[in-house]
Amino acid sequence: LKDYAMEILPKLGFHEENEIKLFFMSVGNKCLTEILKTKNNSIWVGKMKTLSLFDNEIKILPKLRIHGENVMESLNLYADKPKHIAEILKMENKSIWVGKVKKVSLHSYALEILPKLGIHKENVMDVFSLNTGKTKHITGILKTKKKSIWIGKVKKLVLRKHAVEILPKLGIHKENVMDVFSLNTGKTEHITGILKTKKKSIWIGKVKKLRLGGDAKTIKDRLDFTLIPRSE
Repeated sequence: LKDYAMEILPKLGFHEENEIKLFFMSVGNKCLTEILKTKNNSIWVGKMKTLSLFDNEIKILPKLRIHGENVMESLNLYADKPKHIAEILKMENKSIWVGKVKKVSLHSYALEILPKLGIHKENVMDVFSLNTGKTKHITGILKTKKKSIWIGKVKKLVLRKHAVEILPKLGIHKENVMDVFSLNTGKTEHITGILKTKKKSIWIGKVKKLRLGGDAKTIKDRLDFTLIPRSE
């Protein structure tokens, strides 16, 4: 959907077992005026494989009602300004249901809505990737409790720059075996908070391949993990 065509989304009646391969739109803020007046969780879209929302488009995320047993291939969110996520931040944590997701990619201010996403308790993620170069993009998340953001089992976890600071907040399944665990930081300020934690205080679990780039190498002793052969 593009521009003002987005306003008809609430009028569309999708089948109960409908499955959308790609939900993508291109709209400006003025084109969302009416749809933002609708109730949260009121626009039935059923199951979807890929959900990509950028900047102003993220505002409609709470309005979408996704199938309870949805298995999403990819969730991509990017927000360039705080106003794009302002209303979502007022919502309760885990109140925006996305179900099972194989790949999550969040950038810039979109990282702040991570606690608001409801991910299935038995979720198995192929890739979990977060990237941001500014502290202001994660101010809210850093105030959350340790291990409070459930992501379940993850095969590949990639955190870049300031996103590394979120690591202690992630709740990883206790039986998780990670194929790749990758942290990459270019500055010490990207890991300031973690450097203040105790050794082996951040539980990671079993890891087949560990990649620590830049200053991330200095927090290796803060991580509680078991390195195992890739053949296991």
